Amino acid sequence: MAGGKLDYGQSEHGNFKVVDTIEVPHPFIITSRHVAYAADRNSGMLTKSAIKHSGVPCGMRGCLLSIDEHETALLVSCLAPLKDTDDEKKANPELHKYLLDVKEQCEAEKYAGFTFVDSTEKGVHPKKEGDD
Repeated sequence: MAGGKLDYGQSEHGNFKVVDTIEVPHPFIITSRHVAYAADRNSGMLTKSAIKHSGVPCGMRGCLLSIDEHETALLVSCLAPLKDTDDEKKANPELHKYLLDVKEQCEAEKYAGFTFVDSTEKGVHPKKEGDD
């Protein structure tokens, strides 16, 4: 996955824009068992490799997924409805075109897909720290 600034532009009319990333299905939770493994077998360094080799799953209650099974998705800020106003069974045409436009870059950077946040209440896309 590419690090640094997310550069996905925005949709034609500016209603949809990638503003951040989000862990799916949730952030991987480190447990004392991960820490103990790293302390005993990895000179105390809690690296992704140490977490993987520990064989200990995520610490979220009921989650049995490994660290590699937790993914990162792109968070899309939405200033317009997700559904087409004329046909509720179809996606908003502006959103549909935007997602198709950024799909190849998303896949190349190994993101799991997209999640959406309703930003209509504030009327602007939220800014991340460091945005101009």
